[in-house]
Amino acid sequence: FGYSFICGLEAYRDDPDFELFDLMLCGAVHPSIMRDQQDMLRELQNLIWACQGSNDEGPRSGGRSSSTMTPPNPNQVSRRVIRAVLRAVFPDKTDERHNALRRALHETLQHYCDTGKTMDADSAYIHDLFSTSTDGEQSSLIEEVRRQHYYEVIDFAKELSQRLRDSSDFSGLFQASKLKRILHEVDEYAKQADIDKMYHIAFPGEEETAYYTDILRQLRHNILLRPERLWVKSEPKDVIEKMAQGPPRELPQLRRRTTDPRQSGVDPSKKSQVAIGLDNAASAAAGVGVEPSAAAPPSQPKRMKGAKVVDNPIVKMQSDLYSTPEGLQGAVLTAGIEQIAEEDEEVED
Repeated sequence: FGYSFICGLEAYRDDPDFELFDLMLCGAVHPSIMRDQQDMLRELQNLIWACQGSNDEGPRSGGRSSSTMTPPNPNQVSRRVIRAVLRAVFPDKTDERHNALRRALHETLQHYCDTGKTMDADSAYIHDLFSTSTDGEQSSLIEEVRRQHYYEVIDFAKELSQRLRDSSDFSGLFQASKLKRILHEVDEYAKQADIDKMYHIAFPGEEETAYYTDILRQLRHNILLRPERLWVKSEPKDVIEKMAQGPPRELPQLRRRTTDPRQSGVDPSKKSQVAIGLDNAASAAAGVGVEPSAAAPPSQPKRMKGAKVVDNPIVKMQSDLYSTPEGLQGAVLTAGIEQIAEEDEEVED
């Protein structure tokens, strides 16, 4: 059962639930990340409802009246409001991550329009945005928000690990007197009480030195390492301020990488030397010649026999794998960021 369970986690790691559970199982993140994620989604939902319940949404750029900001149905929220809410709750996200959120929002609204849940692709019902299906599926927007949440936690731990290693000696020993300063440098908004708590977790006794990998392992296993402004509690006035600023800065169009030989300039009729070698090796193993005319198809297909090697998550948890920048870099899936162009806002005189 354990073998099949780990294989299943690896096979479906593109789903945020599976990937996050795998990260918790291996000790890359603290289990309290689930509670922090639930609080974040609850804050998002409450803020959207608060914005829809407000009669006065404040001034807009171009002098458009506030009545055009809210859909006729009070249970619906417009694309513009959702974008402003995301910028208010996540003020420190990079442009690339906000761009990925806009792409996920576009996919979500388009899906609701195509399935008949909404009349157009410019608004959505708030309940649909945060609902979960019977098989655990959520909207593309919420899944992207959740995925970025633990990706940024991993990024924060990676940066902290890099700073600890840079401040250690050649053997990896780190001086306790440097820890508080580094924690302040990594997160300028960190509270002093939280820094003191992390210091006592890293150095519970009277030690003056420790290996930086041991320090990070102690912190990962006992506290959720996250920046203070990973997400913030906001009010409708903060959303209005974001809307008054206009759409965010555009990112340049990114090119997709493709493996299609027709688009890469490679003649699909020609095999590479590696592919030819593999074919010849397979033919030789089957006891036939390498010439295509001499290779007759087998009368009965042979079953492929093989074993998949999986790592023990307990071994990962107790090792230094996720205490180094390189190990944390490889802990999560890497995917390209695609851009959804911002639509120009119409201005009424």
